[in-house]
Amino acid sequence: LRNVLEMAGLSPYADFCEQASNDTDKGRQRPDCIIRMPGGRELVVDSKLSLEDYLAATDQTDPAARRQKMAAHAARVRTHVQSLTRKEYWKDFSERVDFVAMFIPVESSYVAALEHDRDIFDFAAKNNVIIVTPATLLGLAKAVAYGWRQEQMAKNAEQAKRLGQDLYDRMARFTEYMGRVGNGLGNATKAYNEMVGSFESRVLPATRKLEELQFADPSKMVEEPKQIELAPRQLTLLDLPAGDPEKALAAPRPKSVK
Repeated sequence: LRNVLEMAGLSPYADFCEQASNDTDKGRQRPDCIIRMPGGRELVVDSKLSLEDYLAATDQTDPAARRQKMAAHAARVRTHVQSLTRKEYWKDFSERVDFVAMFIPVESSYVAALEHDRDIFDFAAKNNVIIVTPATLLGLAKAVAYGWRQEQMAKNAEQAKRLGQDLYDRMARFTEYMGRVGNGLGNATKAYNEMVGSFESRVLPATRKLEELQFADPSKMVEEPKQIELAPRQLTLLDLPAGDPEKALAAPRPKSVK
């Protein structure tokens, strides 16, 4: 049973657990295996069916004795189905599916039971018991493993969505700060240039007259301040239509303005 589940891609303790004890109104139950399914559901697997009669039948050389043992084997399978129905593994646990998987480890033993009791599968299904063999359990377990991968992908997509939304909110706040800094630099540049203009038109002529009258120290001449001709670069790609990355990459970079 463990080999089949691991072959399907399920991991012990993470995706399934063995011999887990549960306390119920009927006493303590101990399923052979509980497979954890996506969405918090659980599937109980029982593997306690005895193959004693089947193995004894395979050793018989007398056809009549062989048929008798095979019939006893089929009856044992039906009896085990009834015992699993009475246990109601799912009754006290809302997260469990309302049927139990009865695992028969030998494919040929299940075929032999069907030869002597053709209605055994329908009988089990009506009693919330699904008979599985290694082949059918492998398919069921693979479906569960696929469901786990899909759920993980859905979780990753949801997390990526949240991260993307958070990143977009941060970018919006960041561009707001960039705009404030750019406006501050632009205003500072404008104020500086206005100050330079006032200095050239009002202050510098007076200092030049003092120099002409030789009141100024020749080694400490007043130099004309240079006007700042660069302005902060503006963000232009934000104005392009959304969803057009090729056009955004091909857009020319703006030059500094004077």
